[in-house]
Amino acid sequence: MSRLPMLSGYELTFPPSLPTASKGLTLAEIEWQTTNRTVLIDVISVYLDFSREKVRRQQLSEMKITISTRTRPVIVMGDFNSEWIAQQLTSSKIGNTYGLHTYFGDNKDLSTYKDKRLDWILVSKELVFQSYDVSPLELSDHLAVIATVSLAVENGD
Repeated sequence: MSRLPMLSGYELTFPPSLPTASKGLTLAEIEWQTTNRTVLIDVISVYLDFSREKVRRQQLSEMKITISTRTRPVIVMGDFNSEWIAQQLTSSKIGNTYGLHTYFGDNKDLSTYKDKRLDWILVSKELVFQSYDVSPLELSDHLAVIATVSLAVENGD
């Protein structure tokens, strides 16, 4: 998940949604050293239900609670099993209270499962994408998303 040191972390298992296997999220706190300061960042890896939109909406609600209780810059990534959920978290039309954004540029094919973009990396306003690609290597039934993220330039960092 990161080349940077992980300080601590925890997991949240979503309530069971039979017949699918348990899903959830893992949150790791990482320490990002700059020349002027140390920044603590939350990195959340999430795996949402693939079979039912209603269940994904409930899982999204739980994830929003986790994000809203934290005060650090955040990276949210993983298998959302949805194209609309990332748009929900980043949309200015619904009041993007999380300050999250994702990569949409360069007319790249960002599909990760068949012709759908189900796997995402979202970052808070304190972070910017330096690169964002979908790996052509088939590591599972989805293609992996690979991004380079940096701190937004602030005070000479």
